[in-house]
Amino acid sequence: MKKVFLLFILAFGMNYLGWGQLLYDDFTGLTIGNLAGQSGWTKGGSGPDATVGNTTPLTYAGYNGGGAEYVIMPTSTSTASRVFKLYSPVTTYNSTTFYYSFLLRVTTPVASSVGYFMSLGNAAGATTSLGAKVFVKSSGSGFNLGLSKSSTTLANITYGTTVLNLNQTYLVVVKYVFNLAGTTAPNSLDDQAYLWVNPVITVEPSIGSAECSINGGASTDTDFDGFGVIAGGVGSFMWHNRGVTNPSGDFDAVRVGQGTTSALAWVNLGAGLVVAPTIQASNIAFTGITTTGMTAT
Repeated sequence: MKKVFLLFILAFGMNYLGWGQLLYDDFTGLTIGNLAGQSGWTKGGSGPDATVGNTTPLTYAGYNGGGAEYVIMPTSTSTASRVFKLYSPVTTYNSTTFYYSFLLRVTTPVASSVGYFMSLGNAAGATTSLGAKVFVKSSGSGFNLGLSKSSTTLANITYGTTVLNLNQTYLVVVKYVFNLAGTTAPNSLDDQAYLWVNPVITVEPSIGSAECSINGGASTDTDFDGFGVIAGGVGSFMWHNRGVTNPSGDFDAVRVGQGTTSALAWVNLGAGLVVAPTIQASNIAFTGITTTGMTAT
């Protein structure tokens, strides 16, 4: 009876909190070679595949994931390709937030990049309806990270000013806030996007500490949901080779979380040491349920 009661509590608590950890993959145990065809990853396009390696693992203290096998981003070519993993799509956009995170080590950036290499996508893994795009460009002996909502126009890419080191592992966290859905202004311009590098992950990162951000309506960068119809909902994480402007290097420990509030999306991302959200007893009240040695009122 105790076990039944506890399972009921757990199931109710997860549903109550709107559990929305959509994807977690640290590639542990995958076979060295092409990523596509393993652990649900699929390749599109005729360009290079991302591959699995294990010689120099990526780790980040306190982050839930990394180590062992990881993904190698090959030297970019002029032929486009992508490798993506589908998850159960989210189709309700108004007032919902997505977080995604990954470990990144860049070995070769490019001088001026309009070729995004990470994004969320639709439930078909298609090349349309991509959003929260991440970019890299060289800066001196290092590189900068950039962000757009959906655009690949250089004027709409917001780059951070911190010069990051080559061959060093960083934790990258991206947040995308869907406000009012729509394909025409102002609703096509009101979403918000943020990117952090090595944030404190014991709490949700503050907007003011973001490396780069795009506020709703602050640019002509069209919203993820305004860029096109998101077929089947937001339901994939993608690595892209968009041509010779893409960086080479490695990534690991991909996570995607979603929630009806920003705080809940952060909990569901599970970036820290605790994977599942903590069930708060003060939020749950039961009447007339009694077990041996346990009474809930």
